Amino acid sequence: MLAVVGSQTQLHARLASHSLRCAQFCLSILEEIVVVDAPSLERLFLYRNCSQRRRVSKLSTIIKIDHAPKLLILGYLEPGVQMLQIGNTIIKAGTKASTRTTVSSVKMLALHLQFEVYDQVKMLPSFLRCFPSIETLIVESEETLEPSSNLSPKFWKETIPIDFVKSHLKILYLRELQGTQNEFDFLMFIAENAQKLERMFIVFKNVLSYTSREAVAAKVNALDSANWASGSSKSLFQFSRSCRGGSAWNLKMGSISPVLILFAAYELKTFLDISNPKVSVEVVVLCCSVYSVHWF
Repeated sequence: MLAVVGSQTQLHARLASHSLRCAQFCLSILEEIVVVDAPSLERLFLYRNCSQRRRVSKLSTIIKIDHAPKLLILGYLEPGVQMLQIGNTIIKAGTKASTRTTVSSVKMLALHLQFEVYDQVKMLPSFLRCFPSIETLIVESEETLEPSSNLSPKFWKETIPIDFVKSHLKILYLRELQGTQNEFDFLMFIAENAQKLERMFIVFKNVLSYTSREAVAAKVNALDSANWASGSSKSLFQFSRSCRGGSAWNLKMGSISPVLILFAAYELKTFLDISNPKVSVEVVVLCCSVYSVHWF
């Protein structure tokens, strides 16, 4: 396991290891991460990193995946903010899915998204098409201080079908919902297309005003009354338990969900169960000034 936490210098990471199974990059200045050749890599966890590139460009961290045939869990990706590259193809809005632009092994994907920022929502379908076998999708809705969305109300209805939504998606977890129409349009898209959906977990921000909650209630009723492709409504709603909202790192203050726990604490279960003599633990944690990481 490789974990880089709190690096305050520009980090360029290249992963090329036949034994590495988990890599984490959190709260760091991460300019790029390239998975060059990692045949055993199962989990790539990225959380609240930033990039100096944002000073001169709309895009920040470059995430490139060349060879990771066992990659199961990936996130948090940020469509429209990070640059995603699969092989030699940079993923853009409208990029068509092909064997050269997909990572079919990923089963669980997590995203950070500002639903009120047009460039981010426009990139979302292209990002999703890169992972055609997703069974669990986690989306954390980010607050937008300056909304720039000119998204058409028909955006999702006119979106070309996304294969995994129709044939693989079982669980959707949308957290820190702001109550906007764009969020509910996305939920409606999932409800009307996901034939194998088993559960849709939705957690609202706890800071919504009374008026906002009334508006949300009407949208919830419309969602429950939709023509669900799975046969009937699978939605579960609740408000975050913290007035500050939840966090992927704060399971006590945030909303506890089996899906969130699985994503945030999967490494603890797999790697840090020291009571299990069959589990061998190899952990490298870098918490200081790091310029580049090459894992071989």
